[in-house]
Amino acid sequence: MTEIGDRISRLCAAMSEADAWADCVEAGASDILREIVTAIRTGTPADDRAGWSDEELTRALDTLDAAMAAADYGYLTRPTRTYPQLPGESRSLRADLWVCPATRPCTRTVRARDADGAACGITGQVLRKIRLSS
Repeated sequence: MTEIGDRISRLCAAMSEADAWADCVEAGASDILREIVTAIRTGTPADDRAGWSDEELTRALDTLDAAMAAADYGYLTRPTRTYPQLPGESRSLRADLWVCPATRPCTRTVRARDADGAACGITGQVLRKIRLSS
């Protein structure tokens, strides 16, 4: 997946929290968040210009993170830690997953057994089921 998709996934998970919008308002980040959410839902930002490029969306996510961090909420879209893949051979994998249904999807996945009513925290749409195999 892409870095932007990963960042949108983190935003989606964060926006699923009950106080997320209120926290963004308090941090002074509600306008940029509204722009990002509109771009994710429709593929274009709220000002009705043509769709955002990856660079523009990255700048918007950076602006959101900066506003949230400055207000002591921390980043919404950047990871706090990353872990390298373990060495060795991987075995075959097959799983049913639920994924983001947005026009500009994130990388969030939910295992089928945990997906009971799972919805996108940004768009409110029910996640879409896929079968993953390797």
